[in-house]
Amino acid sequence: MIIISMDSKEGKIYAVDSMLHQVMGKTMIIGQTDPPLPVSMLNREVTVTFLSTEKNSTARYGFRAVIEEFIDQYSPGIADPIEAICIVQCTEPFVHNIRMFYRVQPTSRSGLRMTIEGHEVNVIDISLGGVKVSNHTPLTLLTGTIVNLSLDIDGKKYPLKAKILGTSADTDRARGSFTSVQFLNVGKALETVLSRKIQYIERETRPLV
Repeated sequence: MIIISMDSKEGKIYAVDSMLHQVMGKTMIIGQTDPPLPVSMLNREVTVTFLSTEKNSTARYGFRAVIEEFIDQYSPGIADPIEAICIVQCTEPFVHNIRMFYRVQPTSRSGLRMTIEGHEVNVIDISLGGVKVSNHTPLTLLTGTIVNLSLDIDGKKYPLKAKILGTSADTDRARGSFTSVQFLNVGKALETVLSRKIQYIERETRPLV
């Protein structure tokens, strides 16, 4: 089992391992993760993923959950007490692809440009699931809002709906604002093209040894 959380301010993804110990309806007890989740994550929403084998095929599924309690002393049967976390499942399981979170940092030669609501922005890093951008325009991006985005890959434009996950406009005025964005409707065609572009950028930016 893997617990994935997103820092909306920094636009970073954190993935940590855990083990399931008890299920009570939508409530579950899992072992404290490795590395451990901090108590500051209490009441935060995370994604929980797990592997399922059906008909000789293994797939990874996920669901959204809220961290309800940190438990100092939990006794899993006859074993010694352990640190544990109580989570509550919020959504039904869905097919989960960890590749959606792999990010690369494009350069000016990468053939990738982007506009949000018609305003051009600078792409800081990008994955199949979203992007972190900066801009110095009067564009106002409020956390939680849905926006229209255009992704230009080697001269071809792909329109997208996207959700604003967070912005640092209030603290980074001198350098412009930094915004984390989640893609909402990546179709198969764009996923294929963007996957190839991400692979290209990874090779392009890989240091020589």
